Amino acid sequence: MQSRILLVVALIAISVGLFGIFLSQKSESEAPVAKKEVLEKFVKIYVIAKANVEKGQVVQKSDFKILKLTEKQANDKGFDKDSLISFEQGSVYRNRMRRDDSVYSDSISQPNDSDYIDLILEENHIPYPIEVSPLSIVGGVINPGSYVDVLALAGVKGSQRDLVKSKREQVSISPILLNIKVLKANLKRGDSVKKSKIEEESFLILELDRQQVAILKVAENISKIEIHKSLGNYPASKLNADAGDVLPDFKAIKELRASKVAIN
Repeated sequence: MQSRILLVVALIAISVGLFGIFLSQKSESEAPVAKKEVLEKFVKIYVIAKANVEKGQVVQKSDFKILKLTEKQANDKGFDKDSLISFEQGSVYRNRMRRDDSVYSDSISQPNDSDYIDLILEENHIPYPIEVSPLSIVGGVINPGSYVDVLALAGVKGSQRDLVKSKREQVSISPILLNIKVLKANLKRGDSVKKSKIEEESFLILELDRQQVAILKVAENISKIEIHKSLGNYPASKLNADAGDVLPDFKAIKELRASKVAIN
């Protein structure tokens, strides 16, 4: 009898234990699983901050503001990563853009792009390439968009020593074109490059009208061309000089006639 009672108690205890295990497993299976936090990806782009910018207008950093988009918003606009565009000085817009328009890499034309000159060329003007030596450029660095004065140095033949000794030629420098816009500049510098190589590869493309082209073409054939960076408004006479400004007696020519000397 006692053994039967112990058996019943044992069965009850086992049943209670199994029931407890069952409830525990059920509660664990029904417990909500904590979701892993997913960090949303954002993409930064430039958009136009002003009311509008015009075709051919020079690009400025102040034209832009940074907009942060979700990955989906960026993909819808054609961006798959940050697009904070870098551009060279003098770069221009390819088309008119309005406020809040997205700025793409092909929205901007840079000085080395094939369509750059066409975008910045004024009406009734043509691009004129002129070969120059960096040694003939005065006034500092010249970039696209800079303004220059073109001067003609006449009367220079042979070495300066021979010229001073003979005193037979009039040396002068005169401005022929003032405040001319530079469309493109390719100026090679460096001590390791030979002078002849520098002159061969260095050039400016100037914005000229038809008459200015004719003037410069003649000047290139009768004189040495110098380029001075424009410094503002000043009279052309300030850029004129001749040998008499350096050597007061330079114009004097000695003529030997028999036994006498005549000074003209």
